[in-house]
Amino acid sequence: MRKKSPLRALWKGRLTLPPAKPKKKAPVWMDYKGEDMRQLTELSGRKVLLVFYASWSRPAMDYVQAVKSYAESQDGKAFAVLIDADAYPDIARKYGLEAVPLTVLYLEGMKLKDMVGGITAPRLNELIEQTIRVQ
Repeated sequence: MRKKSPLRALWKGRLTLPPAKPKKKAPVWMDYKGEDMRQLTELSGRKVLLVFYASWSRPAMDYVQAVKSYAESQDGKAFAVLIDADAYPDIARKYGLEAVPLTVLYLEGMKLKDMVGGITAPRLNELIEQTIRVQ
């Protein structure tokens, strides 16, 4: 007597496979906790945004959400490092922070642009793409 193959049952539609587990995506943003800035800004092949914010500033916190949305929409081509300027004043001073939010754009370890003020995720995308095209 021949055993029936589970593949045959699958082929005839009597057996179903369990749903595939979704692949876990690599993170596209992180809260800064004292990591080496040079390593963070030199992520190969990715746009890196250093975003300085203050938790007490509503416009800065809204902008942080826009940056997260932007990074998530880039399919791994962008990475945002969110830096609380009050928690890391030495880093903020090093980057010349005078107002929040401040975004510093890096590509392949090279600083391309500083952007002061909050904007929407689509506008952020436009500015970044324009900056990269010019470079």
